[in-house]
Amino acid sequence: MNIGYLHVGPQEHGLHRYGRLIAEEAKTRPNDSVIETSTALDKAWWQNLLTLHKAAQKLADADIVHFQYNKAIWGKTLSVLNLFIFALSCKAVLVVTLHDVYWEQVPFQWSKPAFYFKAMYGPKALAIRFLIHRMEKVFVCTQQEFDRLVSVSNLQTKAKEKIKIIPHFVETRDIQINPEEVRQSLDLKNKRIITLLGWIHPRKGHRLVVETLPELPSDVMVVFAGQNSEGSGGEQFLQELTQLAETLKVADRLKITGYLSEKELEEYLMVTDVAVCPFMKCSASGSLSTWISISHPKVAAYKLPQIEGYNSISPGSIHTFEPYTASSLAMLLSNLLSQPKESNNTAIDHLRSQLQIRTIVEDHTQHYAQVIHCSNSCNSKCNSSKQSFQNL
Repeated sequence: MNIGYLHVGPQEHGLHRYGRLIAEEAKTRPNDSVIETSTALDKAWWQNLLTLHKAAQKLADADIVHFQYNKAIWGKTLSVLNLFIFALSCKAVLVVTLHDVYWEQVPFQWSKPAFYFKAMYGPKALAIRFLIHRMEKVFVCTQQEFDRLVSVSNLQTKAKEKIKIIPHFVETRDIQINPEEVRQSLDLKNKRIITLLGWIHPRKGHRLVVETLPELPSDVMVVFAGQNSEGSGGEQFLQELTQLAETLKVADRLKITGYLSEKELEEYLMVTDVAVCPFMKCSASGSLSTWISISHPKVAAYKLPQIEGYNSISPGSIHTFEPYTASSLAMLLSNLLSQPKESNNTAIDHLRSQLQIRTIVEDHTQHYAQVIHCSNSCNSKCNSSKQSFQNL
């Protein structure tokens, strides 16, 4: 099986990395070959279309092509046009993984017709509709994303037929770092570290963590290990967080790292006492998967359905809080910080083993094989019908 992978966006972007790691694991399979190409849609619209056409040509020898999608890396309002040109230019059958899926059916209101039509038929909606109709298979990482998509009334049949749930993988990590030496080099010695990993975005709960900090002991330091999201007020939100920390007199206990290299990321992973994931809303979380990849024994998260999904696989793997308040989060964090530093969590070890990248890529390749088989069978029937017609 010749598998093609298209990686869109800058290399440091989570979706680019997600697809790249799947491709790397697929390369280890003895009976499959992998073709990869990368592109960034950061030029004029017509240049982006040409770039995608060339990317499709590089994947011409593939039996199937898999790519990752969210609207940001695919051109935002122009994403449906970019997708159409790439699909049109591709010879292989196509499958896609949808990320950050929050689109779902909204009720029509006579008082707000414009809102309804924008939500259900605007650029974002048209891109997802196109993918569900045009792709042979559509993957999502969570049950909640599946439920949102099948809630769309005129897509239900097609969505149930094509969409498959494959959980977010957990990559393999073998970090050889001395935590105490790293603490000293990062000027975090004699501090207890709470880390929120990933893009700094209002939905991820950074504000709640800052509000919680005054309720925690003075030796507790919070690290936001990431940078502000691009566009949509990302820089302004970052300024609001720093101003809030100053107002609450905890600015000296908050560290914002900016973008981290892989080595720098692993240093912060290893010095973290409690990992916090206070998402108000989420689809699948790459940052949570990163904590699972090192079997961090103290991961705290708001009690969302996605988090409960992980705990249903391995009860007790992730510690949860509710309601969504600073005092509730502070109570959980204080409890976790009071536990012995070297405490183990066998539940998260089990969760990691269930979500290993090798297992997840095996699920992908089984679907690839099914899609190729169905495509070949369909082509064979079509060719047979043509031959019969010609013989009349």
